[in-house]
Amino acid sequence: MNFLAHAHLSGKDRDILLGNFIADSVKGKQIAIYPATVQRGIRFHRAIDHFTDTHSCVKQSVSLIQPYFHKYAPVVVDVYYDFFLSRDWHQYSQENLADFVWYVYKNMIRRFDQLPARSKYILPWMIAQNWMGSYGEYAELDHIFRRMAKRTRFRSNMEQAVPILQAHLTELQQHFDCFYPRLLQYCTQWLADNPD
Repeated sequence: MNFLAHAHLSGKDRDILLGNFIADSVKGKQIAIYPATVQRGIRFHRAIDHFTDTHSCVKQSVSLIQPYFHKYAPVVVDVYYDFFLSRDWHQYSQENLADFVWYVYKNMIRRFDQLPARSKYILPWMIAQNWMGSYGEYAELDHIFRRMAKRTRFRSNMEQAVPILQAHLTELQQHFDCFYPRLLQYCTQWLADNPD
């Protein structure tokens, strides 16, 4: 899952949210420098990623688009799923999406000094371009994929990601609808089984 889903799955626990946000920038033993409550958020992020990467519905999405994106297909699916979450937000939250996104941004700004270097670099761009609030619009999604394409080491074809999403919209939506409710259940159980 990408930024929006990870934030949504964090609920209103600010330490979980912080850990979830920075997890991809925290490598190996670096986790030990964070308070236990933030470490829990980092571990939560990793558990979400493992559940996502091994789920059959997600694997169907990856297989469907792999001919276009090859090794980048899982990355593209992560963003596609944030697109579906953004469009279907009212099904998964009673909070307004824009209000939630700014709640996340404000919390990250307040704790900017605790962010690792990579997250400190990303956050201002994320806010200025409102990445998390833009996933549900095709034009903005296209900008996101084009920016991502410029950062990949090898040819990714991500500049074609929106037309390919539109061509396979029904199947990909079905995969997301199969997956996300199960992920929510998994996250609720994980948090209960892994208290502070």
